[in-house]
Amino acid sequence: MKVIEISDSEIISVGVDILPQSSPSRIAKYSVCVYDGVNDIIIQKYEKVNLQKLIGIVKSSQALYLASDNIYELVKNPSQIPHLCLQLQPNTKLVQITGSPVHGFTPLTKLMKQHGLNVSGKLFPLVAAEACAILASRKLGYIVEPFENETKIIVSRSRSKGSGGWSQKRYSRLYDTAINQEAKKIESNLIERRFDFDKNVTKSKFGAQKVVFSVYSPISEITKIVKKQRGELCRVSIHPVNKERVEFIPLSQQVQTKSSLRRLIVGIDPGLTIGLSIMDLNGRILKISSYREASRGQIIREITNYGKPSLICVDVYPYPAYVEKISAVLNSRLYTPRSVMTVSEKNEISRKLAMQQGVNVKNAHQRDSLASAYKGYAKFRSEFEKIERNYRDVYDKSLRDEIKNLLVKGKTLADAIEEINQSLTGVKTVKEKIVKPTLKQKPELDVVELKKEFDTLQEQLDWERSKNTEFYSEIKVLEEKLENLQFRLDEDKSEYIEKIQREKAYIILENQISHSKERINLLENEI
Repeated sequence: MKVIEISDSEIISVGVDILPQSSPSRIAKYSVCVYDGVNDIIIQKYEKVNLQKLIGIVKSSQALYLASDNIYELVKNPSQIPHLCLQLQPNTKLVQITGSPVHGFTPLTKLMKQHGLNVSGKLFPLVAAEACAILASRKLGYIVEPFENETKIIVSRSRSKGSGGWSQKRYSRLYDTAINQEAKKIESNLIERRFDFDKNVTKSKFGAQKVVFSVYSPISEITKIVKKQRGELCRVSIHPVNKERVEFIPLSQQVQTKSSLRRLIVGIDPGLTIGLSIMDLNGRILKISSYREASRGQIIREITNYGKPSLICVDVYPYPAYVEKISAVLNSRLYTPRSVMTVSEKNEISRKLAMQQGVNVKNAHQRDSLASAYKGYAKFRSEFEKIERNYRDVYDKSLRDEIKNLLVKGKTLADAIEEINQSLTGVKTVKEKIVKPTLKQKPELDVVELKKEFDTLQEQLDWERSKNTEFYSEIKVLEEKLENLQFRLDEDKSEYIEKIQREKAYIILENQISHSKERINLLENEI
């Protein structure tokens, strides 16, 4: 395919729309428009192409955006979105013009009218493709982002070493030495270019069986210095980390969503298996879990699913580098108890909390993280309870949490309250400035009233969103409790089954003994 020459000053967007009676579940056909947004010219139009040719057009035109009014015209289901994005150039973004599940949707025809594009009669696919390309170049729409800002580099054996034989040890030494050498070379490149990463090594007698790098940068940056390869002894694979749910990011910064996350206290037990415990600022346990070979990115995502941490606690000092990096990313204070906790003290804390809150601590990693989190909460407990007692009727829950957060960060209670009051006064002043008419404008009374009503409704909407976030966290907590109860039920069930089996075996043995005795008596009588 001919490559279109693009200058640095041009921003190319490719619009696409599916043809009637086509479907991604079959071999779909599309209309395509390549548009130069800087010079406001259409470079090329295609009336009927398949998906592979569409991807070729996007690559050859070096497009910044591939825009559609509905991304599910390009894929069968959400699980295929990451695969589609990987087929595009690293700098090309997939864009949905008409909206997102979070921000709502607007029909393409309405958007065209709003932005001065001609709409007359039926909207043909080629016209829709052209509209998508033009609107994307005007920063309208939402980038479809399926990946975390994290990439995995895995160095492993290129093949199995076999079931055994005289040469197995020699082959193992060759494989593991090659893996170790390749991993050191990759690590050196990452350090030289100052990438932030974690390394996880599965060790062997001769070196390493497997090395996994979790690099906190997009795959487009990683592939510039590390290449996929498969040699005689080892192979290097590179792949991005998928988000749990596809995220829709506004192209224009004018669209913003309000974040209303609860404040947390987090306990972490670092190591090969990582223990994680999460509490709210009232000491209620939201999550206890453990993860084997988890990256920092995975732990951070688990924490932010529940809120924003004010305090991250560990039971060792100096702080492990792993935890320090998590704390820096989340802008949280680090805490460790002054005295080293004994095993018996940790057991007592976990037993006490298990009885009070009905949680199930499954291993030592979870126990240690829970004990750390509890110690962090205990340090500030009296001050937190004082805030709840004295200010429950003055501030709502989110503001009380912010006061506690400022307290954790080292401010006095008086300073924390003053800062919160100043922020509230600032918001109120801004709103008054917006509503208050100037002498030049002289707006009518009904316009002012409508503006006030709009502000009131906006506040109600923000409040509802805040409540929804809290309800989501409540659901997470209930799911954890349900999982723990199911685990205990399974344990009790297995114990009951074992008991029944023992009793059954006992009865069978008793019957066998009784039958043997009768047989012995019968033989003795015959003698």
